[in-house]
Amino acid sequence: MNAAAEPSHAAKLTLPWFIASIALVVIVAFGLRMGTHILHKSNQYDERFTTAPIYDIISQGWSVRTAIDFKETRGAALIWPYAAIGQVIGGDLNSLRLISVGFFIAGVVPVLLIAQLCGLGGVRLLLVAAFYCLLPYNAVLGQLVMSEPTFVFGSALLVLVFLWGIGGVMAREHRVAGPIVFAIVLSILLHNRLHATAFAGAACLVAFERHRWRSWPWWLACLLAGLSRLPLWIRWGGPVHPDYSMMHSMGARLDSLTYIAAAFVPFTILFLWPGLFGDTHRRSRMFVGAGALIGLGLAVIAPPSLNERITVAPDGVPFEAELFQGVIATFVRK
Repeated sequence: MNAAAEPSHAAKLTLPWFIASIALVVIVAFGLRMGTHILHKSNQYDERFTTAPIYDIISQGWSVRTAIDFKETRGAALIWPYAAIGQVIGGDLNSLRLISVGFFIAGVVPVLLIAQLCGLGGVRLLLVAAFYCLLPYNAVLGQLVMSEPTFVFGSALLVLVFLWGIGGVMAREHRVAGPIVFAIVLSILLHNRLHATAFAGAACLVAFERHRWRSWPWWLACLLAGLSRLPLWIRWGGPVHPDYSMMHSMGARLDSLTYIAAAFVPFTILFLWPGLFGDTHRRSRMFVGAGALIGLGLAVIAPPSLNERITVAPDGVPFEAELFQGVIATFVRK
């Protein structure tokens, strides 16, 4: 009887910390919005590209031309929510930025639920929320009309769905519902940014490591999610609108793999802690070690040239851009 009551008691103790953790992110989000000069700034970073198709839908209405054949490198799952919400709350730049703030705040909810599935509760949820705000780009780009707020939210939700479906120590397995919901969320995320493909590979590998050939529903879910992207691919003749095709390419460059491995370090190093030092199976440490060796090997045989530049012309005006961008590239260059 007492054992059965423990989970409910723990949940009651955790709920106030869960709410406090969300409140912390709300305070950070609106603190940045009201306490900085962001509301007085014009387009920052890629906002001039991201907002263009959103403005078209808001001002000209929904049509095949504005909602399907828009010119951007990101997908409809980014453009449509901003356009739909913007039509309600206002379509000016700062109103659209408010939508990003909402997605930034919403993103911590699945992160906190993931933390609970991993056995964290109480004040540690507050620390998880603080780390969420401190992730590179997260809070800053959460103030701008960029793809990161929606993609981070969707990515965290996708991981949560996978953990819920795959089951484990903290949750029972959902063999049917898990892969189905995962396929739906992954499909939406693929229509936001093609980078979501990486999650498909990760899910398949983890599911296979856990269940071997019984993991086939997860493989099928990833396949179906990928196929859902084909109609637009066929219509555009590539992953994005033809005017932006020069900014996307297929294939694998080893130096690009080296850079993305390095760029992921700030985002993943905190989550490696349980696998290295927690009460976990020895295989976890083996996988972490193998990943580190692979990354080191890539760095030795294919170091990226951070001075490499490419010419792009997304709005008809050509300009040069650095091939490798981001926190790691900026830090190393400085």
